Amino acid sequence: MKKRTLFILIFFITGMLVCMALETYHLMTHQGSLYRDHWHITLPEDLTSIYKTHSELGFQNDGVYYEVFDVKNPSLITKTFNLSHSGDDKFEQTFLDISYEFSIPSSYYPHFDQCTYQIFKSDYGYDEMYVIYDQKYLYILQNIF
Repeated sequence: MKKRTLFILIFFITGMLVCMALETYHLMTHQGSLYRDHWHITLPEDLTSIYKTHSELGFQNDGVYYEVFDVKNPSLITKTFNLSHSGDDKFEQTFLDISYEFSIPSSYYPHFDQCTYQIFKSDYGYDEMYVIYDQKYLYILQNIF
């Protein structure tokens, strides 16, 4: 009887670990689902991710995510986001403060004087997403707590 209980317990724990590993893999390889699940935004299909990095992830995949997309159809960006013109020094400074921990190559940093942006805040917490668009690339920085 003890061997059977031990076998069931080991089987259950192994199953839980496999499920957690698959969920983490899914979140890391399918960023579109993170935008859809967390921010209720469906990114246009024709975006191509050209740069991606993230901080060390926490237990619930919290951390900072940064991704740059090549935009092939600009009209889809204006339909998906409500972007306003930049020029807000506070926005730029906050963006730089959050992204400071990464060694992002200068070619993947936005030019703030030539872009539009939008800030998203989560419904249930302190999470923030910064979306920046410069007519060629879409830059998304997520700060998830």
